[in-house]
Amino acid sequence: MIENSDAIAKRSLRLSYGGSDNKITLYGADLPNGVIHLIGDGAICNVSSSNIDINLWLNTNATCHIGARSIIFGLNAYVYDDTTLSIGEDCLFATQINIWTSDNHSIIDLATDKQMNFPASVTIEDHVWISEGVTILKGVKVGKGSVLANRALVNASIPQTELWGGVPARRLKTNVSWVASHPANPHDVGVMRSRLGIEGRPEILPAKTPWYRDFGRRLREWMPL
Repeated sequence: MIENSDAIAKRSLRLSYGGSDNKITLYGADLPNGVIHLIGDGAICNVSSSNIDINLWLNTNATCHIGARSIIFGLNAYVYDDTTLSIGEDCLFATQINIWTSDNHSIIDLATDKQMNFPASVTIEDHVWISEGVTILKGVKVGKGSVLANRALVNASIPQTELWGGVPARRLKTNVSWVASHPANPHDVGVMRSRLGIEGRPEILPAKTPWYRDFGRRLREWMPL
């Protein structure tokens, strides 16, 4: 079932069907560019942003959520059976972003003949900036407000408000986030802090005098002659 099909005609969104009981819900007057491939049964796709360009593959019982006000210039995502790709609000994705909830093939432990790698959902929380060419692998969660540098290969979860980069990705800096304006507009910084629930920058207080430098004066006050 497709909701808001009139809006689909306003953009170059193509749908590829290969299953049944799938549901796509598109919010807004102008909606995605790209392709949504439904290659299994019972998939759910909810898209709440219009400024996105996607190539999305949904397998059986796969789920994809894309939050409001997120901007995506180029995402290729493969959501395997019974897994979820969740993208929060106010995110910014550059081009050539790849996200996988599965390795697509099985790695076998030859000592036991058992599979070692299993599908797992991917979560991108609110206000995450993903730079060009980043790849995110199964089971990853990226905390709100974080930034991923160009070409990073992300195979581990990332806490909120951190900068990560490299192959594989590693922490480069903590206590950072981002705004779209460049140079940064103070109003945008305030809005970012509010949405992330981060208090404003504390005032810089005068340094306290070390106790030993003030000890003589205090001693005279306590023990007057």
